[in-house]
Amino acid sequence: MLFPSSSSQKLLPARHLFTSDMSAYSSPEERILSVPVIQILVALCYRFVSTTGKVMEKRKLRGLSSLLLLAVTYLVIWIDLFVPIGANASFPGPWFGISIAKNLIRIVLLLLVGHFFSFETIPSFDSLFPKDPAIVRSRLFPDAMEMLYGLVIGGSAFGIVVACSYIMSLLHYTNPVLQTMSHNALTPAVFLGSIGLSLSVGYSEELFFRCFAEESFGNLSFPPYLAMACSAILFGLSHGAQQLGGMVVATLLGFVFSLFKRNSKSLHAIALGHAFYDLCILLLTFNL
Repeated sequence: MLFPSSSSQKLLPARHLFTSDMSAYSSPEERILSVPVIQILVALCYRFVSTTGKVMEKRKLRGLSSLLLLAVTYLVIWIDLFVPIGANASFPGPWFGISIAKNLIRIVLLLLVGHFFSFETIPSFDSLFPKDPAIVRSRLFPDAMEMLYGLVIGGSAFGIVVACSYIMSLLHYTNPVLQTMSHNALTPAVFLGSIGLSLSVGYSEELFFRCFAEESFGNLSFPPYLAMACSAILFGLSHGAQQLGGMVVATLLGFVFSLFKRNSKSLHAIALGHAFYDLCILLLTFNL
């Protein structure tokens, strides 16, 4: 999540999080899952989950144990957020590839943690890759309505940030991260990398902050809006590299995304909205 400087329905349960319509399972998914490498990765993940599940019984954490799990998971998954970005850092094609790979690893880790500890808002492996034909499969790709709703969410976030940017300009705030990125030219490799990075960030951050973290605070018996606020604050603090102004805007956007999530049945919509917003900011930042 990046921010420019001066220059009611709950999510579906885990087994139906992406969508509850099995008939909407589209042919692109079948083509992707037919790739041998993808089949091997899916088989290994499913094998790991199945065998480990025999030893480690799934359980629902409550109270302080839920908070401890949140803290440990946060440190493991987002540890690189605390690595400072150099003032003259460059963002070549390989940098985008490494960043995308890290976000994909985060998504897999969150799916594993959600599976072992029975998180309702995180899709299960059984729903993503069911062996039992009676289980409704969760769609891996968004449909047209989810894409449209994602555009609405991303556009709303962008409008909010434009207003915040005007206020920040009066306070002479500049975003150090975007200031560093602005030194790089927008090449075809950077453009494609920005798309992949935005999508991977959208899904990984929404899966953690709007699903995992928010449900973890809910397991502390927090009211829904308090859990949303705590998740938004954690989201804001995670953008410390963008200094105080960036953290304030991130907290505001985190709460806005949570409000959209309460009115959406799909993780796809909120993640795509997040990704669309990030992509717009990136494209406006790099030198044309």
